[in-house]
Amino acid sequence: MDAASRLAQRLARHPFTDAERAALRARLALGPDESLARLISAMKADRPVRADVFLAAHAVKGWDPLTSRPLLPGVPAARGPMEWGFLALSLRLARMQPGRPDLTGRAAARLARVTASTWCRAEGGKAVSVPSLFALCAFLGRHPHEMCEPRRSTGNAHCNALQSHSYAAAAVG
Repeated sequence: MDAASRLAQRLARHPFTDAERAALRARLALGPDESLARLISAMKADRPVRADVFLAAHAVKGWDPLTSRPLLPGVPAARGPMEWGFLALSLRLARMQPGRPDLTGRAAARLARVTASTWCRAEGGKAVSVPSLFALCAFLGRHPHEMCEPRRSTGNAHCNALQSHSYAAAAVG
């Protein structure tokens, strides 16, 4: 049974509560033209959804996206939205590891059991399907939730600006 079918079966037995719907809307940062109801009905109908929607739905429910069952101890929880850039960087670094001197994108795609175009899309920071995401994460030896990170900020809007530092006056004067 594929991941979408498992999710559809679980949602039939455990529908989203109002609080979970609100959390899902917030986690996905849906715009005014995107319908949460449409996304939920697609999941319930066993239709493919974006990988970020799939992961967010599991995170809100506290389920493991690989099994659609409650998270077991030791399985990381998703801490934020899907970070396609983080996946891209991880894939690039995996190709550059010692012992893999001239690993091309096509060769890496074969090892990961995805198409070369899927590898290229993922390494470029673009979204991929749920099965492709699972295959890429398996290649990396990582759980899909590890690709979900909270948005971080230093809190300093001028973090690289010279005027934000106390020694700025001495450097200028």
